[in-house]
Amino acid sequence: EQTAYVYVDQIKKMTQGEKCALVDIALSLQQQHQPESAAVPWVAPATSFISHVWSYEFGIPLEAMRKLDGQHQGMYFWFDVFSNNQHSVGAAVVDTDDLSDLFRSSILSIGRVDLVLSPWDKPLPLTRSWCIFEIVSTLKEAASVEFETHLPEKEKNKLF
Repeated sequence: EQTAYVYVDQIKKMTQGEKCALVDIALSLQQQHQPESAAVPWVAPATSFISHVWSYEFGIPLEAMRKLDGQHQGMYFWFDVFSNNQHSVGAAVVDTDDLSDLFRSSILSIGRVDLVLSPWDKPLPLTRSWCIFEIVSTLKEAASVEFETHLPEKEKNKLF
């Protein structure tokens, strides 16, 4: 299923009562139920910003996150589907300069952007204005932000 469908059909319904981001519910559950002796918290500040398109199959960005988690100890992901409160999107007019500043400061505080590219021969993020904005914002902060691209295994096999 497409990421957009998973969000609308699953995540938005799960968060409808609280009208919040899924990560806010997870944090609340962590505070209520995770034992203090737990070695790894369920929710922590993000260490990777996942850039992707909502038309991807939901498994494509998840595959990238699983792979990153296996390669780097203690990875926590900022994944818009889970991290943004989509109930408030469109509720107010936002100044684009303010949004740009907020986005850049978020990228700087996370310190890493992982761009999921698919298909290999016509990567969808390069056709989406918001993804291009994310890429440009990241490149402007290149001295302070790590940037990596990721191809799903299926796309790597087609390429090679």
